[in-house]
Amino acid sequence: MFSPTPCAKGTSATEGLNLICGTCPDGTYQDSTQQTSCIPCPAGQSCLDKTAAPVDCVAGTASPLNDMTCEGCDAGLLEMPIVEGFGVKVGHLPY
Repeated sequence: MFSPTPCAKGTSATEGLNLICGTCPDGTYQDSTQQTSCIPCPAGQSCLDKTAAPVDCVAGTASPLNDMTCEGCDAGLLEMPIVEGFGVKVGHLPY
């Protein structure tokens, strides 16, 4: 009997039934095994480790939705959430 290998953390099944596991694309993560999709990295968090839950950006930095890293705010800008449609985007605003 055929028994496919479960997809590892940081990957997802690209061909159903875990026949082919592919690495999560940049800006996404998967912290569980045997999954069929990767999860978009939330705004305000870093997803450098595609195998673990996102990490909050530190003060003075921000990250938009689906981005891997937090970037520093330029002088004179403040990190804060901006409501856009049904989601929340973290951006750099003048203060």
